[in-house]
Amino acid sequence: MLKRSYAVSLLEYMVNNNLTNMGKTIIEFYYDLNNFFANIGLSLKKIGGRGAFRNLAEELLIKDLVNGLNVKEEKKNNIRTIHKSKGTEFESVLVYLDNDLENIIYPQIDGEDDDGRLYYVTLSKAQEFYVLQIINYQMKIN
Repeated sequence: MLKRSYAVSLLEYMVNNNLTNMGKTIIEFYYDLNNFFANIGLSLKKIGGRGAFRNLAEELLIKDLVNGLNVKEEKKNNIRTIHKSKGTEFESVLVYLDNDLENIIYPQIDGEDDDGRLYYVTLSKAQEFYVLQIINYQMKIN
């Protein structure tokens, strides 16, 4: 399997199991992820039996870890906010939104709302692969 296929499989797993994974401890998530990788012929490094990390992994929920993340933004870092991506392009771009599909489908680039312009910027950064994940979206039928 090619690296890109692994990446797409992992992304599909993460998207399909997002809500379930958020309620798991780090160690539970690790074991589930390791099982996922085993099904495609890969494995993760084992977590030691004792120690501070093991204790943390058994207590901390993924949602608490994600909510507490603070990504250091530097020019050499490949993970950036939309604002910090000016003047750069990436082979792959992942955009994670809570519930804002209307600004993607019907951008208001000339309006006062900055979101339309920001989403356009994200679309222009991907060289080959663009992934858009939207959580809590309710489709409105007119």
